[in-house]
Amino acid sequence: MCRYSDITYFLEGSVTKIFIEAQYIFANGSILAKKGTLNLVLLAEYYHIPVVGFGGSWSYNGWTP
Repeated sequence: MCRYSDITYFLEGSVTKIFIEAQYIFANGSILAKKGTLNLVLLAEYYHIPVVGFGGSWSYNGWTP
C-alpha cells in the first residue's frame, strides 16, 4: 500500500522524472490514465518534476492484415 506521505518522501528526494502509462491519448494532447495518477501528477507539479506519459499507437492507413 502506498500512502501520500510515502510519495512525498520520494518526490522530495532523488526523483528526477515520472513516467506514467496512458490508457488513451487524445488529439488535443490530453491523456486519460489510471486511478490515482492525478494525485501523483499534481505532487510532481508542486515539486517541479517532469511527468512523461506513454501510450500505445495505432496506424489508421486503411491496411488490414
